[in-house]
Amino acid sequence: MIHEISAIAVALLMGLAIFHYCILTFKGKKQPTLATWILFVLATNIAFITNLFSAHTAILKTLIGNAANVADVPTTWAVLITILVVNKKNGWKNKFNGFDLSCIIATLVVLIIWAITQKHLATNLVVQIILTIGYFPTLKNLWRAKGNPESLWVWIAILAASVLGLYLAIESGELTAKIYSWRAVILVSVLLILIIRANLRAKKLKEAC
Repeated sequence: MIHEISAIAVALLMGLAIFHYCILTFKGKKQPTLATWILFVLATNIAFITNLFSAHTAILKTLIGNAANVADVPTTWAVLITILVVNKKNGWKNKFNGFDLSCIIATLVVLIIWAITQKHLATNLVVQIILTIGYFPTLKNLWRAKGNPESLWVWIAILAASVLGLYLAIESGELTAKIYSWRAVILVSVLLILIIRANLRAKKLKEAC
């Protein structure tokens, strides 16, 4: 029962966090990186499908153990759609650079290779690398930002969901679920550190004016 409750908590935390994130984005208060979220949508969906195919447990147990990935699928789509709507309204100001395009093309290549070879575990592991790379555009923007384009509280909620997801992944014993969750916890923690740094930097710049 505790596992089911934890999985529901992961879904609720992610859902509420992303709902708030989408509202902030739509109002123009936050500016998430388009390339990052395209990569997240592609990679989380591939990871979810390959995890199902490579799992050695019943479907329900697999879904609970991989709760972090399951929650990521609809929430990443929600953020991407919001970014696209806002970009269209603003005249497509959020554009790609060469690095962004390279990351997206690499993800599409992995998708094609998986479709041809059907090597689920290997593809899932490569996707974790791509998901890690997917954070780079956002991390780069945060490092250079004079203000803070991201929401601290949203990412704290996402970290809490990721930690719960890690607990479920460890309990399930599924390798792909554990790798997915560990990666999420580590990368979101790094992102949070940079968000705090950006907040402090913005505060100092404001005091200097």
